[in-house]
Amino acid sequence: MATKRSFFSTDDRLKNNLISGEGRFGNHKFVHRGDGNINLLIEAKPGEFDSMLDWNIEVNTAIPYGEEIKNHDFKFVFPESNKDKISIEHSFRTPFYKIEPEFNYYSDYLDSGITDERQMLSFYLFYDNDENKDYKQYDPLPNVKQMNKNLFSNFEMNYSRQYEFQKIPDLKISSNVVFGSDYQLTKNFDKKRDFPIYNELSFSFQDDVSKMKTSLDNNNMLEQFMCNMLHVPMATERRGVNINNNTVDIKYTDFSMIIDNFKNYSNNKVILTKKDIKNSLSSFNFLNKAVLASSVSKIMQHYRNYSQILNNDFCDTEIMFFRVDKYANAIDQNKIQSYYIPATTDTINLLDVQIVHDKEYFYVVNAYVLVYGTSYSYSLVDTSEIGGTYQAEISINTKPDFRVYQVEMFRTNSIVIETPLNEPMAQFLNSSDRSNLVKIRLQQPLMKLEQKFHPITLEDSAQIPLMKQSVSNLDKFKFENRKIQTKYEIFRTSKKPKSYADFEGNLIDELDSELNSSTLLAEDYILPYKKYYYTFRALNLSGRVSSPSKVYEVMLVKEGGQTKIVSKVLDMTPPKRTKRTVSFKQLMQLIPAPAQKYYDLEDDVIVNADGYEELFHYINLGEGIEVPLWDRKFKFRIRSKSTGKIIDFNVKFKVKKIRNVEDLK
Repeated sequence: MATKRSFFSTDDRLKNNLISGEGRFGNHKFVHRGDGNINLLIEAKPGEFDSMLDWNIEVNTAIPYGEEIKNHDFKFVFPESNKDKISIEHSFRTPFYKIEPEFNYYSDYLDSGITDERQMLSFYLFYDNDENKDYKQYDPLPNVKQMNKNLFSNFEMNYSRQYEFQKIPDLKISSNVVFGSDYQLTKNFDKKRDFPIYNELSFSFQDDVSKMKTSLDNNNMLEQFMCNMLHVPMATERRGVNINNNTVDIKYTDFSMIIDNFKNYSNNKVILTKKDIKNSLSSFNFLNKAVLASSVSKIMQHYRNYSQILNNDFCDTEIMFFRVDKYANAIDQNKIQSYYIPATTDTINLLDVQIVHDKEYFYVVNAYVLVYGTSYSYSLVDTSEIGGTYQAEISINTKPDFRVYQVEMFRTNSIVIETPLNEPMAQFLNSSDRSNLVKIRLQQPLMKLEQKFHPITLEDSAQIPLMKQSVSNLDKFKFENRKIQTKYEIFRTSKKPKSYADFEGNLIDELDSELNSSTLLAEDYILPYKKYYYTFRALNLSGRVSSPSKVYEVMLVKEGGQTKIVSKVLDMTPPKRTKRTVSFKQLMQLIPAPAQKYYDLEDDVIVNADGYEELFHYINLGEGIEVPLWDRKFKFRIRSKSTGKIIDFNVKFKVKKIRNVEDLK
């Protein structure tokens, strides 16, 4: 389920004392005064103080008079990975995140020599719309009016000469893409499959209120607020988490600092909005400041009083926007670009097409959370003794103190690869009736499959981590049929294989199918009456191999002047290894020697006895043995040859004499 964490400050000694009850203060309550103020009345614990002087010293020492204390206790719900979601009930909505890599089709555009992902075509800039009309100069293909699949299908042939690599200043601008609140992120999503590959990142969130961003948005300043946040220095604060000993460093900035230094930071960013941001704030004048001040004043009463703080009530929070950072190969280095998205919808969907295949990308999503905190200070009104109880009345001055915290919501990663082709099916023919020729018809199943992958070479194993990105099943991988020019590999050996690894080094041919065809007819020359073993693989344009086909045992035979092919499929399922185990009880047996179990029949006592009754307690076992083992203790030490460990068995042999119900006479 989604994780809810609480962030606590521990700066107020008095508050912590009153809540925990571990200090020398006892009961406390709030009192209403005639001037409308509500003061805090604190009592001493019985027997803690001997005099009024001691009480006054404690009050003046323990209470932080004159200090400005800031309380920003808040809670935040972190989304869970969509793969880990437990509840799918309609009545249960929990924040989630997921990333879905998609390889639609191969294009030489992906191998066109682009070394910086920012030089690639942007999904949000390429389609003509009112939100991106000011940024068409950053388009690497300015002469292409409409994007479609044909653009990418023959990119090298038709468009490589028109492709204009962006310069460093332009790349810096495209490094920060700010979405306006009026931009629909899913706009043109119906055309996303025009792109060869993309990552689709989705996540949802929970919010307490939506006051400040609504007010800013109504005054066309939300985008500018986001831009300003990028230029405000942030401090680091140590916070307690979930009322325990855990602590975490979290970045923040005072809300007042953002407002006091509000400027036009729209340059060097791509801002996708219909609003006239640049012109309206090109000169941030008095009217702009008045509008901003009005927006701030509307939320200034939205903070907790001291009673709520003492009751451990949390601050209201409001997520202003999200920052999605994209990295290549590793987090915290090689940052490529950032997307800034206002928190104006419950679910965010971001399409990233500026990626290449077979490369790992990491996405770090941060939320910028406005916390409606409170600043307060204590002042002593009076101390007294009433009915033997020491008391102190304290006045508390409170005011709003808002901060914007940067909270990392989640991290995720993805590798987009071209899905390997299905394993081929083979049919062996001999229509030419030649004694040394066999024809092989290769074809892929027309379906999408999830099945196991069997590597042949060590290089094949390097493909497994890439394939894992697209499946949740640990044992199976995705394969599919594509009508593309397919390369087939033919492996052959004359020794019966025990596993697919036995085909390593036995690749005899590589053949290309015709364009847009997944069927191939191959030939091979073999000796008659000799068994051969074949397996086949298909390669896509990215060089990813399919799982090998079934293993075919093939033999060419002659009958009555004609030749024919005898073939069958080998079962390559590895035999189950049965490990025979023998219990130690079966290996070790301690029993008396036969002589120890008999008594001496020629003993005079036994010979002269009138009956067995008088011999019952007399008979001793161990015929002819001077020192019988009965009622003696023995120690047997067993040492392991493999580990050297020792175990001791202490054994005592005893005779158990049992009377029958009817005594034998």
